[in-house]
Amino acid sequence: MSDSEKPTRSLEEVEQRIREFKEPRKGDLTLGRGMALVFSLGFTVVALMYGSYLLGHWLDEQYQTRLLTPAMVLVGLGLAGFVGYRLMKPLLED
Repeated sequence: MSDSEKPTRSLEEVEQRIREFKEPRKGDLTLGRGMALVFSLGFTVVALMYGSYLLGHWLDEQYQTRLLTPAMVLVGLGLAGFVGYRLMKPLLED
């Protein structure tokens, strides 16, 4: 009997370990998840800053002023901070 119980027990242990590996652990930041987070955060900040600069530059040309480009860059910086916080919020809660 002990021979038949032993393979069953070890099979159950292996299945349990496989389940543990498949399930993501809370607070476990793997290399892939970390790289994806850094890329998405960087892309978001650069896209918002560049887009706000272009919009401010276009508005400056339309209205013959030099005040809208810096103002729009500040708006883009604020949006980038807000979006960056929203991206990082799940990691901050763990």
